[in-house]
Amino acid sequence: MSKLLKNDWDDEDINWLEEDLQQAIIMRMRQRKEHGDLFRIVGDMNAGKRNKTTGARLKAAGMQTGEPDMRVYVHGGFTVFVELKRGTGKVSDAQDAWHDVLADLGFDVWLLRATTPADAVEKMHGIIDSILIKYEYFEE
Repeated sequence: MSKLLKNDWDDEDINWLEEDLQQAIIMRMRQRKEHGDLFRIVGDMNAGKRNKTTGARLKAAGMQTGEPDMRVYVHGGFTVFVELKRGTGKVSDAQDAWHDVLADLGFDVWLLRATTPADAVEKMHGIIDSILIKYEYFEE
């Protein structure tokens, strides 16, 4: 978080991590006043290297390989998933497979690519607006 507080969010020379982008998105979407009562956003931190024991324990507790980074809960009982990738980061095979399962169950899964926190926040605003249009909370 300190990197977000100390730097310009548009600075492309900073080695922004996916975690930095997600923190910026969560922070700004939770501050969003326009239509903010129509959705809630939460993030997961499934990424990361773990030893086999910890990995097995987390999997047994329900952690799912390939789970998207963020969920958007929309008024009316809808859930939308957002996968975040920094720059040209690759969607893993496990993510592709799990995203297909979610789509087959009828959920929307979005891929958000960004290089800076400002870029990530701007794109997430667009996704939120598209979601609210889809579920007819406002028109284009």
